[in-house]
Amino acid sequence: MKKKVTIDIISDIICPWCYIGKSRLMRAIEQVSDDFEVTTRLRPFQLYPNVPKGGLAKEEFPATRKKGLGTALKEAAAEEHIIFNYKEIKVIPNTLEAHRLMSLCDDNDLKNDLGMALFVSYFEKAEDVEDPLVLARIARDTGLAKAKIDQFLHSNIGEEEVQAEIKALKADGVTAVPSFVLDEDLLIMGVQPVNKWLRFFQRIK
Repeated sequence: MKKKVTIDIISDIICPWCYIGKSRLMRAIEQVSDDFEVTTRLRPFQLYPNVPKGGLAKEEFPATRKKGLGTALKEAAAEEHIIFNYKEIKVIPNTLEAHRLMSLCDDNDLKNDLGMALFVSYFEKAEDVEDPLVLARIARDTGLAKAKIDQFLHSNIGEEEVQAEIKALKADGVTAVPSFVLDEDLLIMGVQPVNKWLRFFQRIK
């Protein structure tokens, strides 16, 4: 019988290391799939909560916070076959709306698919992932029900819940992303290499 494990992935869709961190985790999960039934749950965080609604033009983004595409990030992205199209990104968005959209997903697998589609949309396609029409299209293409998309477009449903969840995560000690919570108990902060995840699975086998 497979051992059941739940891993909460706390991330923001404009965080490049979150994209890489999730990709690494999913590679590790694939390698242990014969022995483990792993459930991953996306949880919200805002890397830059002070970005105003409507976003901030990239050239106006504070230089001290604009880290760029460093060597380590380039190498890690290449290992995961991830493309970062930073030159085409025009706006640094406020990500609350994207998290609100994901909060409307009742199906965990669909939520994971939507989260990945948002990473691709922002980093690879340089789309404005705060624009409600862009978000609605991505949700529709991912398979979110029309009724849920309409709720998202015509109300602020989920906004208070997302903000409360982020606040609770910070109170629990989450200060950076990506972070991971294993079986609702062990908090791991930061990107982890695949072999470290594999060692973790081996210990609990």
